[in-house]
Amino acid sequence: MTYLNTYVYGEPQYLPIDENHEIAPNTPYHHSKMLAEDACRFYNCYMGLDITFLRMFKVFGPEESNKFLIPQLIIDVLDPQKKVIEVNNLAPKRDYIYIDDLVNISKAQELIDEIKNSNLKEAEKEFLYKSAYRHYIFDYSKIAEYYAHADKEMQELMEKSALVIIDFDDAIKNGYTRLASQIEEMRQEDYYE
Repeated sequence: MTYLNTYVYGEPQYLPIDENHEIAPNTPYHHSKMLAEDACRFYNCYMGLDITFLRMFKVFGPEESNKFLIPQLIIDVLDPQKKVIEVNNLAPKRDYIYIDDLVNISKAQELIDEIKNSNLKEAEKEFLYKSAYRHYIFDYSKIAEYYAHADKEMQELMEKSALVIIDFDDAIKNGYTRLASQIEEMRQEDYYE
């Protein structure tokens, strides 16, 4: 299982923050993120569930709220009336990534181009076009960051698409994962004790 999380470090002791940085959440939101990681560690320790943690920072892209830095900078830069661009606080440092960089489509695109240039019938091409999409390579660490800042509707659709699995029961119900019967039995025993 991959657990997608956000910032849990609190006040940085040094920059850039790396995986060895002390975890010291300084807000209730960050503390809840740390507790969720603790719950995952519990399932790893007592039930043998393999878990990978991904802590994401900032993903940006079209339709992001103007209250965030990158969209506001773009609006300001494109505004011919704006003579000076002001940023309220220059102190924070962030790693930003553009939403299109969450997935690598190069292999799929190469295959689509090859299908397009083939001598196959149109119906065969259509079938192969659809199968080519399975060659998309998703960068789940970047997807996690986007999920963490997305609105509720986007988060729900990402969960239904199995880009993010937050709830085991939902994942099982949607057919994306199966827990070993022993782990499921242990979870049930712990839950009802």
